[in-house]
Amino acid sequence: MSTLSELLAEHTQLSGEAVEHLQRVVAEWQLLADMSFADFLLWIPLAGDDGAGADAEFLCVAQARPTTGPTAHPEDVVAARVSVAENPQLRRAVVEGRICREENPRWHLEVPVRSETIPVRHAGSVIAVLSRDTNLAMPRVPSPLEIAYLGCASDLCQMVADSTFPPRASVVGADTSPRAGDGLIRLDALGLVAYASPNALSAYHRMGYASDLVGVSLAQATRELVHDPFDAAEVAARIRAALDGRNSLRMEVRARGAVMLVRALPLRPRGDAAGALVLVRDVTDLRRRDMALLSKDATIREIHHRV
Repeated sequence: MSTLSELLAEHTQLSGEAVEHLQRVVAEWQLLADMSFADFLLWIPLAGDDGAGADAEFLCVAQARPTTGPTAHPEDVVAARVSVAENPQLRRAVVEGRICREENPRWHLEVPVRSETIPVRHAGSVIAVLSRDTNLAMPRVPSPLEIAYLGCASDLCQMVADSTFPPRASVVGADTSPRAGDGLIRLDALGLVAYASPNALSAYHRMGYASDLVGVSLAQATRELVHDPFDAAEVAARIRAALDGRNSLRMEVRARGAVMLVRALPLRPRGDAAGALVLVRDVTDLRRRDMALLSKDATIREIHHRV
């Protein structure tokens, strides 16, 4: 199976910067798939076509399935081709430059699927289209967690259409960053917690925070928990930076013996300040195992030296 880079090189005339942007999208889109409870497919117009023509064809170059819900595409869709007649939503996203949603679900392999198309904009032009396909065969009663997930996903998808997500620096460490299921906190525009998932709340309880997080200034609460003054100031600054629209990479913080990975993402659909998304992952046990391995390695080297 060809890789994303190989498919883009073979079937498009995109610039190096445009290819890098698509690679950043693919590096980050597992987060979008998990929060959307949907599959994501990346479609590109074939070489020599801008995707706006009535007879255009699109090629699927990458695919992601959700870990939070049933897939809409159990088969491998990468390298599949579709025409505008087969999927008019793809052309609509290119021509109109906005997120387009099917009014009625369609049937795919005996499964009802609702599809949305999201234009991927770079340097002012639509270079590809994301298809967000949701399996409707297992309806769910919306919970606070699901509503928070979908709200964050919608904001990030709009930022993809605005070309403000993913940021340039997001590729570094994207595969080891916290995921939605690890712990998710939604902040409002003032930096107050609007929602904290059960896993995120457990992570903060492990760091020593005893109360509920909703309504609390997360930057201030986190700063008070972290013992190292430099780390405390840094993690608070990164959360505030996300509220101001600036991106940052993940950071590791320690509090009361607990070790957490924290990443803050700005939420600014259409340029409007909508708060921030903070992902938290408890890696305490993982770091303890790392330290144990280092200790054993040091012991083995000392024994070897003495022998």
